[in-house]
Amino acid sequence: MSQSPLPDGPNPCFSCGRCCYGPRDYVQLFEDDLARLGPQLRLRLVVPKPESDQLYMRMEDGRCAALDLSGGQFRCSIYEQRPLICRIYQLYGPQSLCPPAPKPLEAPVVDQGLA
Repeated sequence: MSQSPLPDGPNPCFSCGRCCYGPRDYVQLFEDDLARLGPQLRLRLVVPKPESDQLYMRMEDGRCAALDLSGGQFRCSIYEQRPLICRIYQLYGPQSLCPPAPKPLEAPVVDQGLA
């Protein structure tokens, strides 16, 4: 799998991949997603839900098959073609599974007795 470019935004995250782990029917795909993926990626990554017309990303060992675990980081190997659900996922959002963003450090106020 090739390394994908850095995600948009100030907080690119490659530390846990928690958002890419889930049950078999985790990342539902829509018509625009299928067009973005193209025929080769669809063949490799898309699976139908049994007894349904819904399509999902294929999961391997509880994670999205597009997740690249090489290099000690968690990168989407199809970042430019990622599904809509992945595009709208908010890193560090109130509904995300991500840990909270670190708060900036503040210097403690020290009373120097100059009053």
